Amino acid sequence: MTTTPAPVEIRAGLTARISFQLVDPGLPASPFSPPASPLPYDPPAAPQITIADCGGNVVVNRANMNKAASGAYYYDFVTPSAGPTGTWSAWLDMQDASGNPQGSLKYRAFIVV
Repeated sequence: MTTTPAPVEIRAGLTARISFQLVDPGLPASPFSPPASPLPYDPPAAPQITIADCGGNVVVNRANMNKAASGAYYYDFVTPSAGPTGTWSAWLDMQDASGNPQGSLKYRAFIVV
């Protein structure tokens, strides 16, 4: 089961670090054995992030994320000092080595106050 962390609050004008850990859950050796332990996963191309403000307006469009460690990525986003307050959203996009989409997910929400 995957859980989404509760949104954090960030004051307008400050930097929000949006980070995540990618893991490969592994496959069981057989239908009767438990799944393998998850391992850090690095996609062939750097993950990209899209950020939308509380009104749904895209303010960051598919920016490359920074790699912190194996499977760990982050993006530092400076919230506008006069921007709208409320719940903002971030999406993560990954591509394979040929540039084909591997998937998109709504990763994190944060509240600008």
